[in-house]
Amino acid sequence: GHTVKIKHVVIKGYEPFIEKNIRSLMQTSVTSVFNREYFFEKRLLDDINNIKNYYNDEGYLSPIIKYDLKFSGDKRSVTIILHIIKGIRTTVKRVYVSGLPHRLKYYKKTVDYFLRMQNSPLYIIKAENGKNMLSTRLADSGFVFSKVKLNIKHLNNRKYVNLYYYIRSGPRVRIKNILIIGNTITKTYYIRSLLLFKKGQIYNQKKIIQTQNRLYRSGIFNYVGIKVENPQDEEPYKDIILKVKDAKPVNFSFGAGYGTYVRYKGFMQVENNNLFGIGQSLSMRLSKSAVYTDLLLNYYDPAILNYRGFAFDAKGLDTNIITINYRLHKEGGAFSIIRRFNAHLKGLFSYGIFYNYLSGLNPGTQITPTDSGFSRISSISSSIIYNTKNNIFNPTSGNLTTLKFIYSTFSIDSQINFFKIFFHTEEYIPLIYNTVFLYSLRFGYIKPLPPTTQVPINERFFLGGRTTVRGFPQDSIGLADLNPHNYPIGGDVMENYNLQLNIPIHKKFNLFIFQDGGNVFLNSRDIRPFALYKSAGAGIMYLSPIGQISFSYGFILNRKPYWPAGGVNFTVGTSF
Repeated sequence: GHTVKIKHVVIKGYEPFIEKNIRSLMQTSVTSVFNREYFFEKRLLDDINNIKNYYNDEGYLSPIIKYDLKFSGDKRSVTIILHIIKGIRTTVKRVYVSGLPHRLKYYKKTVDYFLRMQNSPLYIIKAENGKNMLSTRLADSGFVFSKVKLNIKHLNNRKYVNLYYYIRSGPRVRIKNILIIGNTITKTYYIRSLLLFKKGQIYNQKKIIQTQNRLYRSGIFNYVGIKVENPQDEEPYKDIILKVKDAKPVNFSFGAGYGTYVRYKGFMQVENNNLFGIGQSLSMRLSKSAVYTDLLLNYYDPAILNYRGFAFDAKGLDTNIITINYRLHKEGGAFSIIRRFNAHLKGLFSYGIFYNYLSGLNPGTQITPTDSGFSRISSISSSIIYNTKNNIFNPTSGNLTTLKFIYSTFSIDSQINFFKIFFHTEEYIPLIYNTVFLYSLRFGYIKPLPPTTQVPINERFFLGGRTTVRGFPQDSIGLADLNPHNYPIGGDVMENYNLQLNIPIHKKFNLFIFQDGGNVFLNSRDIRPFALYKSAGAGIMYLSPIGQISFSYGFILNRKPYWPAGGVNFTVGTSF
């Protein structure tokens, strides 16, 4: 025989739902250049079953779905017509909960949930969620052996139902002992410092799960399992068994890539992420591209003196950087004390000292003696970072905000005196049809402090390129008008915004349109907040497991004669 193309898929009677939602439940779709699927009746029957389940979950307990097949004259294509007869929607009349321990009867979140279900359409998934909510609440309150049963009783020819939740709570359990087994590298006392529960406390399932996730996130275990000893024995005091399997502490990794500005790039790294068996890490990383060579040594302690609220980070850096404006050799080190306030907010206090050697300046870009030659910058800084993004690699909601203050002075052995502020915020806002609007705002300010009158060029601000104002050449925005050779010199004040709309087109592919703007000013006296260089453009993005890979073109909207009409941007990672 021969394959049969799917010419049309027609759905009738899908109301009150949106046709797009029904189609999203189906694997059967029209044959096209981008979709080489052909007619397969078993797959269509599976689709119909999925649609029935969807209607069941929405309170239509007896839907009827029929289909007609209309073949072309040569039998090489088919039009599929689905007829949906949804039937009567079932309503929840009353919800009854029996056997709930007295201390949990007036938990507002649970009470409100079941009150909202009454006199509303029956959603099977909500009824099951009610069962799960009760089970979770009981387990979080120490009732480890509780059982919850849901019974749905139909009334009036399935037009109404009553929901009955029957609970057998069992004894309330306290933790008798915590037994840690399986660790051969990691110290037992370090594992105990990661636990969110202690001996003698009421058993809390939520803390058990959070502890398991925390141990996995540490990166030093291949396996983590937490269970109650002898779960068949319902007793008020139980031992908790924590079983782990250590991962290999020493790892070697490498990678390679390409970007429009850095061109080729790659790295090699060797790391011990469980130094001394207490979760500390020591790594050495060599990175190389067409414009930089970095050697980075890094030491990290996630818990200073075994206290989880503070972490310590120390770095040693040797780097060579080639920009369009200068060449820089930089070496030195820094350390930071990191304070975690909660899951989304952390603060850093840092000290760093770096030796810089600047050379290869473009004509006319030197505006201070320290723009060329050797200088030493010693500084202290403090930062606040707030992060609620829902995904590290491909966020669709949430916010990331950074506020950083830097102070450099002779009193801490610096040759350059200045105060710097940097602020950056980006927000991801989900809209209809899975589109996402995102914006980014940046602001930077430098105040030279006497006797320094101007900071070196590598400390000044520049804009332009794939993460700031797309379409402009990298670091090309920076007061080039003040230079008779039209090379940017950089400034002490910077403002930048980015607007972008991501539009899904096919599975892991998005189209996006953007509009960026920004400018750099020599000092605070020259600020003109609305005198911005702007660009606009569009691109395509692939949502890979390692992050966004995007290709775009930006048009310069108010260009200078020495700038191109626009530019290509290739980015691995988030846009900003």
